[in-house]
Amino acid sequence: MYSVKKDICMENRKLKSNITRYLNKIFAVMLVVIFLAFAAVLIFSNLNQEREEASYMFYQIEQIFEKNSEELQEVEEEYASTCLTKAKAVAYILEYHSDMVEENDVSELLKVASLVDVDEIHVFNQEGYLFYGTSPQFYGYTFDSGEQMNYFKDMLENHDLELVQDVTPNTAEGKLVQYSAVWSENDEFIVEVGMYPDKVLKAMEKNELEYIFSLLKANAGVTLMAVEEDTHEILGCTEEGMVGLNISEVGLKDEINTSEVGVIEAVNGENCLVVFTEINGTYVGYIVPLYQVFQELPTLFLYYSFGLIVLIFILVRAVSYFIETYVVKNIYSLNEDLRRITDGDLDVKVNIRGSLEMTEMSSHINEMVASLLSMNKKLSKAMAQIEEERDRDTLTNLYNRRGLDSHMASLEKSTNKLKHCAIIMADADGLKEINDNYGHEAGDNYLIAVAEIFEKFQGQGGIGARQGGDEFVLFLWGYDTQESLLNQIEILKSYQTGLFTEVTKDVTTEIRFSLGYAFDESHLDYQELLKEADKNMYQDKIQRKNNR
Repeated sequence: MYSVKKDICMENRKLKSNITRYLNKIFAVMLVVIFLAFAAVLIFSNLNQEREEASYMFYQIEQIFEKNSEELQEVEEEYASTCLTKAKAVAYILEYHSDMVEENDVSELLKVASLVDVDEIHVFNQEGYLFYGTSPQFYGYTFDSGEQMNYFKDMLENHDLELVQDVTPNTAEGKLVQYSAVWSENDEFIVEVGMYPDKVLKAMEKNELEYIFSLLKANAGVTLMAVEEDTHEILGCTEEGMVGLNISEVGLKDEINTSEVGVIEAVNGENCLVVFTEINGTYVGYIVPLYQVFQELPTLFLYYSFGLIVLIFILVRAVSYFIETYVVKNIYSLNEDLRRITDGDLDVKVNIRGSLEMTEMSSHINEMVASLLSMNKKLSKAMAQIEEERDRDTLTNLYNRRGLDSHMASLEKSTNKLKHCAIIMADADGLKEINDNYGHEAGDNYLIAVAEIFEKFQGQGGIGARQGGDEFVLFLWGYDTQESLLNQIEILKSYQTGLFTEVTKDVTTEIRFSLGYAFDESHLDYQELLKEADKNMYQDKIQRKNNR
């Protein structure tokens, strides 16, 4: 009997051993299959993630390019309209001050150019000869003197034409200038004015690929490339040394593949995922080395493989008990805490103690939530600082046009606090002469000195802003009587003369500015007040000029 029991025991052990060995083989095969499948999924996922990143980068480039193109069109249209209006203004002045033309008074014409804020004035007779202007060295030029001037030749036959030329290099110096021309009302002469299109050129620079690439934040190791459609010359690249080369010189195939999937190619001897698309007639490429794509793959594979082995081991030993006691219950508790966190309750503390892993996860989640709270505070502070810097004029530290509009919009919602108020428009006199004679740095110093005067009136009941160029705006409010408000304006007017500032180390000049103002009482029709103040400012400018 003892022998039988012994045999049965041995058979049981053998059977248990065989079952265990058989199960181990099954799980080993399962592990291999799962590992291979998982590796394939990770490879596909990483490649697909990079393709999605490329698509998103291309989308950003298209959006930036479209936005900048719209901005450029608006700037060009605005500049063209302004240039034509100023040409009409100069023609009007010269027609009613014909003695300037007859006497060929260049100095007075320069004053007119400064007054209407243009850089060049040229006057042509009825035969198309340039006989008067701010640059006497160009006298004698005709509309046949160059391609740029020939643009206006049709005006000799049609006196109703009013032409605005695109930004073009001028005939004499090759300098980029926006020209417009109109006939005088008496048809005696043609007035052509030129303005240096700094704002247009800046808007054009924003559509340069180098500039657009600089705005994007690509992942480390990623190269962005712009390629000319026909010659396949590299026009722009985030990696130094490639601009100007043909794509074949860096290892890319001459036939560009623009599919969303991309291709694997050797770039400078290194295997890369290469994705190209076409944007506005230019090929834009997203190139990332394969080692960069898969650099986290071994770590992820080992991490998940370890987890999978542990999971299978546990399933073999104690599936039901472990799942019920240490997995289901804890996952439920964790999900509940995460749900509350997702709903916005960041005060939740995850405290799962079922296992070491769960405890560490709780700690990491709590650290993540604390980090999110800290980051949110930092972002709020950073956004406040960015908004403040955005609304400030970098030269004078006064508010810029955007900042002023923002404050005025807020005040319009609480007109009961305004009481007696006034908009004051001011224009710094003589800025162009200072720029021309002493340089733009001197002009900046002059504007800063004017701004310091307006800064004295800022604070409670006062907002000062630089509208742009040499124009300033001051809004005063909260005065009980118009008389007290007028006293403040009189104080400001007292600064119009008698103050001096150093524009350079060796040059001191008088601070001069023209101003106009408009009163209101608790209604604040901002734009109408601004127009009235602007009109009064120009009357003051003319009066001050006549009194000099």
